[in-house]
Amino acid sequence: MPTQFAVEFREVTYRAGGKPILDQLSFGVEPGETLVLLGRSGSGKTTALKMVNGLLFPSGGQVLVDGKPTVEWDLIRLRRGIGYVSASLRGTGSADTYLVAPQIVELKLQAKFLCNSH
Repeated sequence: MPTQFAVEFREVTYRAGGKPILDQLSFGVEPGETLVLLGRSGSGKTTALKMVNGLLFPSGGQVLVDGKPTVEWDLIRLRRGIGYVSASLRGTGSADTYLVAPQIVELKLQAKFLCNSH
């Protein structure tokens, strides 16, 4: 039986103003897994995360959440089940935030989201 990813990128491409930001990005995040995207400013980390919650949509390929393409989701319902944190060393952090190196974006998926509640 194939793995049911919580989030999956299938050959995702995104262009802005004719410039490629993401080019055939593919990966899967299993339920409960934490993904950290690391890269320089402008490398597409935030663009990729915006695609997970439907703030942006791919120019090509598919972004799936719980096995369903983001373009098919009720976006309010989708966004209520997803949280992500972007932080830098300039912040002080607290028990509820992550203190990470600059240019790291972390995506944490809530387990309750993956209960086929859609």
